[in-house]
Amino acid sequence: MSRYIWGWLMKNVPSLKKSLALQLLKVVFSIYLCITVVVTLVQMYKEYEIEENFVKDSLIISQNIFQESLIASAWAADYPTMEATVQGIIKQPTVVGIEITTEEGYVIQKGIGFNQKNRPVFFKTGKEMVSSYLVLFKHVFPLIHQKHTIGKVTLYSSNQIVFNKVKQSFLVIIINAVIKTIALWLLFLWAFNRFLTRQLDVFCQAMEEVDLDKQKNCALELETFGTYELSRIEFFFNDLIKRIVFSRDKLNVLNKTLEQKVAERTLQLFEKQQALELVNEELEQQISIIEKLVITDELTQLYNRRYFNRIFPKEIQRAAREKQAISFLIFDIDHFKQYNDHYGHQKGDDVLKTIGDVLKVQCQRASDIPLRLGGEEFGIIFSCVNHEAVLCFAERVREAIADTQIEHRFSSTAPFVTASFGLVSVPASVGLTMDDLYKQADDALYQAKETGRNKVVQVEYFDLSSF
Repeated sequence: MSRYIWGWLMKNVPSLKKSLALQLLKVVFSIYLCITVVVTLVQMYKEYEIEENFVKDSLIISQNIFQESLIASAWAADYPTMEATVQGIIKQPTVVGIEITTEEGYVIQKGIGFNQKNRPVFFKTGKEMVSSYLVLFKHVFPLIHQKHTIGKVTLYSSNQIVFNKVKQSFLVIIINAVIKTIALWLLFLWAFNRFLTRQLDVFCQAMEEVDLDKQKNCALELETFGTYELSRIEFFFNDLIKRIVFSRDKLNVLNKTLEQKVAERTLQLFEKQQALELVNEELEQQISIIEKLVITDELTQLYNRRYFNRIFPKEIQRAAREKQAISFLIFDIDHFKQYNDHYGHQKGDDVLKTIGDVLKVQCQRASDIPLRLGGEEFGIIFSCVNHEAVLCFAERVREAIADTQIEHRFSSTAPFVTASFGLVSVPASVGLTMDDLYKQADDALYQAKETGRNKVVQVEYFDLSSF
């Protein structure tokens, strides 16, 4: 039957799964379902409450039936009879457990009850029940003989008995609610589909068939059933088509004008872009030149002191990463002041340029960094594989300067231009800073000047005593 109904719906209700009727039904029946669930839960709670009271009344009835027998057996200390009576009580359909305590301390426990921690247990084993759904009801009454209390009886029942009694009532309530819900759902689905969804389908079909380019008749005709909303949809749709046609013609004219302006503007932008690219290229070239000038000594075209302060710490870090030694050579031209005083500053500048050219020739490796540190002071940052190679490189630079044979008659060291050198070379892993290395090399330079000039004085490879 249900398959027949669903097949009829799928055949007669177009696009059922995505129809507006079904979406509206979801909203309506979500509210209806919430109300139905609340009402059903209230009904089920009332049924449960009635049956729970019945079970508790049954425990009182059991008390009235067996109380006299229990009093007699307890007074006479007839425990076999008391045991038999307990067996009769535990067989009652509403009793799940019983506990009897006499004045003499005799205790009888059967079925299920509470332990001293007030937790449900099996009296026979003493094992606690782990069910979180079990709720025990207890009824306690005393055993009194001739106004003297001789014991106490506790009868236990559980919510499971109540659930079993109301199970059928619950089922009837749920089935009734389901039948009403399905019936109303089908009724509303038919009504929504008949008066709304079909008209919306007609509206959508009319929109699909609209062809403004061919000026096809696009008038919409709905079965409005005299409703205000559907009549408004029909009127405003037809009015919208007329306004669209008018706007389209106007827009076509504007589009042609706009296309012309866009083409003109595009050409202008292209020309400006080309001009801007040329300016950017020139600007990049100027920036490159400026960057080079900032770190280059104008006279000798060597790196200047600014670049030295920037590159030396980086070279120390690089050597530390690669576990190499870092070497720094510093030198001054001997008696350069006397040279300037007697030959003139122009000749002195020529000497500085020549020294710069010598350093460029000697520093051919990528790791060699020749520098003019200021005045007649020059420096080289470099690295060599061993102690002998470091000293050999420094001597080669010294000899190359002397080999220029630039006349210097006012030098007390030699009749030509010479230089004094301070050299330091240490493993970067030692952890010395740029200032530490510069100070050691400068101290070595001072020692070279004090001991005759035109020589290289090297700080011993691991000589750190001056720190």
